[in-house]
Amino acid sequence: MEEILQRNINTITTLEIAGMMEISHRDVLNKLQGTVDKNGNIKQTGIIPVLTKANFRLSDYFIPSTYKDTSGKENKCYNVTKLGCDFLANKFTGEKGILFTARYVKRFDEMEQKIKNPFNLPATYKEALIQLLEQVEKNEQLEEERKTLLPKSDYHDKVLNKKGLITTTVIAKDLGFRSAARLNQVMYLNRILFKDKSGTWCPYAGYEWLLKKGFADYQSYKNEKSKPCLKWTEKGRKWIVENYNQWVNNLTA
Repeated sequence: MEEILQRNINTITTLEIAGMMEISHRDVLNKLQGTVDKNGNIKQTGIIPVLTKANFRLSDYFIPSTYKDTSGKENKCYNVTKLGCDFLANKFTGEKGILFTARYVKRFDEMEQKIKNPFNLPATYKEALIQLLEQVEKNEQLEEERKTLLPKSDYHDKVLNKKGLITTTVIAKDLGFRSAARLNQVMYLNRILFKDKSGTWCPYAGYEWLLKKGFADYQSYKNEKSKPCLKWTEKGRKWIVENYNQWVNNLTA
């Protein structure tokens, strides 16, 4: 039993083979088992009956197995070794045979490499560097997904409502600008912000909700005589970044 399980590591199923050949699973089974007409006469000689008759050990090539279809019904299939795939490839000529050979050879090579290097350890410094970069990228992607999947209440508490206000200049740099001038201009032309007589940026009446809903606030400098400055919460920063491109499109439409 242990021998068979070990040998099964290097097999693919007849279902996979059908997919590689882009034919039905029944067609693959017919090649293996053969077919007979309604009178019991052999229409197509199968590979398995020939091997069995010649006393070859069938498990070196084809190992009987089963699978469940979408309805839950159990159906017959085979686990096929590389030798078995060689037999099948010879049964299919033309383009299908060529493509199947290319695909199963590649598939078995991948399995052999996995057995030789089960932990996918890099063999060279270059491979190690590439693997490290891929892992860093994967970690960053997972972190973004984690933020997306956070319950709304957690995200609101931990991110959008964190303490501290952000200047328009900082948000402008998030968008790739050196200063806040261009961002303020775009919001002004979209009638989101305007400058009052004191030179302070303020929301137009239609956007006063930015202050009421915690997207923005005024913060004075330490000097009491200094004028207030409109700044943004993390929620406001996110809103600006997400809508900036649409505001620009509004101006060019």
